Amino acid sequence: MKNPKYDYSKLKSKIVEKYGTQKEFIGKIDMASTTFIQKLKSNKFNQQEIEEIVTILDIPLEEIPEYFFSIKS
Repeated sequence: MKNPKYDYSKLKSKIVEKYGTQKEFIGKIDMASTTFIQKLKSNKFNQQEIEEIVTILDIPLEEIPEYFFSIKS
C-alpha cells in the first residue's frame, strides 16, 4: 500500500473524552493548532509526536496501531 489514508476517528474520540475539545488537548502538546490539524489530514505524525500524544492521552502501547494506523475503508 503506497500512501494509505489513516482513520484517526478513535484518536479524535480519545482527545474529546480526556480533554473535552481538540483546542484543550493541543494546549497540552508541543505543537501548533494548525500543525496538528494538518497532520490529521496528511497522515504525517512522526514517532516522537506519536510518543508524546500516546503519553498525554494514556494510550497503552499495544493500542497505538488502533489510534494511528487503522486504514480508512
